[in-house]
Amino acid sequence: MNQVFLSGKVGQDAKSGTSKNGKLWANVSLATSKKIKEEWVSTWHRVVAWGKMAEKLAQAKKGDKLFVTGEISNSSYEKDGVKKYNTDVIAREVFVSANDYPVEQSQGGDFNQAVEDEELPF
Repeated sequence: MNQVFLSGKVGQDAKSGTSKNGKLWANVSLATSKKIKEEWVSTWHRVVAWGKMAEKLAQAKKGDKLFVTGEISNSSYEKDGVKKYNTDVIAREVFVSANDYPVEQSQGGDFNQAVEDEELPF
C-alpha cells in the first residue's frame, strides 16, 4: 500500500495551471518538522494535485497549515545530460487552513479533532 499523511506549513503560494490535455493541476512546497534531540528539523515535500483537488490546493498560501493524504510518486527526467529525480506526494485529500480556524475540508473526510497552535512543531 502506498499511502502518506502529512501535516505542515506551506512554503510558498501554490502554483497552478492547465496541462496540454486540459486538466487542472496545482502544487505547493510543504514543510514538515520533527524534533531531533533539542533541535527542530524540517523536511520539504512537493505536493501535487490534479482536477478538483487541484482547485482546492491552488488556494494555499505561504504560511497556511496544510493537511494532505495521498501517495508517493517517483519520477526522473534528463536535463543537460544529467538525470534528475523527483519524489512527489500526489494528493487525494487536502485540508487547507489559514492561520485562523476552522480547517476547511476538501472532500467528505472526517477531521474533527482540533489542534492548538502551541501543539504544532512549526
